[in-house]
Amino acid sequence: MASLVSWRFVAAALLVLCAFLANRLLDQGLTATYNRASIETSAQRIELLKGLIHSEWIGLGEDAVMKRLQAYVDANPSKMIVLTRDVQSNEIVLEGIAFRFKNQRLDAVE
Repeated sequence: MASLVSWRFVAAALLVLCAFLANRLLDQGLTATYNRASIETSAQRIELLKGLIHSEWIGLGEDAVMKRLQAYVDANPSKMIVLTRDVQSNEIVLEGIAFRFKNQRLDAVE
């Protein structure tokens, strides 16, 4: 009788363990799906904003672009935004977004 009780206990423990692992697997799958969707949505929004900036700012002078970007950085000091200007490569970089210039005019946003 003792072996029957221990067998049932082991079977119940395995059943609980399998149910727990199945739940974790399902949860991880859902989390990964939502993360992929969030990343795709963010990428689409970034491309939309790049396109908007490109259409509105293309042809602006380097100083005008720098003033606009600097005004944004100054208005958001708590975000600690990094803004750099590289004279040799003719670009201004705002947190990884490159504003590229040709002949002192904005040519591309990447």
